[in-house]
Amino acid sequence: MRSIPFRIGAEQRHQNAIRYLGTFSGLTRTILENSAKEPFPALEESEMLKQYLELEKLRFGDSLYINMEVSPPE
Repeated sequence: MRSIPFRIGAEQRHQNAIRYLGTFSGLTRTILENSAKEPFPALEESEMLKQYLELEKLRFGDSLYINMEVSPPE
């Protein structure tokens, strides 16, 4: 009976790893695509920041609370 919680835990860790890798690859792709742009577009920078914060949220779980406010462009 002890193997059932372990299997459930293993499946959850597997799903978290897939999600983390997907987010990390998206962040890396965004960085590479925008590395040559001058100036760096603010909208794309905010998307990059959201991806990074999602990685940190996966890492720290509920112990990390993020509140992000972005002013609209003038």
